[in-house]
Amino acid sequence: MRDIVRLDNANDIRGFTRKLLRTDAFRRSEWMAELIDAFAQRPRLFFRYTWPDIEWSHFTTWMNAIAIRDYENPTISDLYLVHELTHAATLEYEAGAEFSGWYRKMTTNEYRASLESEVFVYFHIPGLRGDSFPFAIWADRFLGRELTEDLRAEVEAERIRAMRDPDPFDFSEQQIAAYARQNFRWANVWRESWREVESACENLVLSRDLEPHVAWLRSRMATTRSFHADLPHEVPFPAEALTFAAIVAENRKVAGNPVPTG
Repeated sequence: MRDIVRLDNANDIRGFTRKLLRTDAFRRSEWMAELIDAFAQRPRLFFRYTWPDIEWSHFTTWMNAIAIRDYENPTISDLYLVHELTHAATLEYEAGAEFSGWYRKMTTNEYRASLESEVFVYFHIPGLRGDSFPFAIWADRFLGRELTEDLRAEVEAERIRAMRDPDPFDFSEQQIAAYARQNFRWANVWRESWREVESACENLVLSRDLEPHVAWLRSRMATTRSFHADLPHEVPFPAEALTFAAIVAENRKVAGNPVPTG
């Protein structure tokens, strides 16, 4: 975690975030502007990786620190922002919650962010699908219809069904179920330390002061040197980052998308 950008007020957050958008389709979108407005309602941090192989799967957005990623495809870059901004704009914190309640909250947050960035975005920005992924995605089965409340409810219900009971002949549904199981494993990685993150972010929401929040993140980065003395990377909660990175790598081998090579 390097090159940390601190943004204390809504105008600065909106301006910085809009500069990260790489396509005219997203820059012109009123829906995207509304998402950025929602995201800008509390102080934010952005940063770049020092250890990409590990930090890529480290959910620092939960810690109110959004990674700036470099994608070759500008549309994929903007879709990534949709996912992370949706996470951040809809996350609430409760350090006093029970583990089961926290798990439900985090899983629901991931479910919502995934639907926005993987399905509903294609309705909000028509014509986007041709610029995104070169393989079939789950959203394809719903595109071409009008996004009514009935269709939204259908998509949400089908997503939950696929997470719970995927069709054995449907690769996309099997992927969805695999990533739902990955979410469960992620939560268990954080079983001992989730409350610390909730408490720090709850304090930030109440105080709106980034200084102690950055100090807290840096104090947790200091453990990286003792955890891996030969790898002096600035990564908060390195043990959790390393453990989950291995889970993601394992899952990607069986649930990743086959990209055409010819």
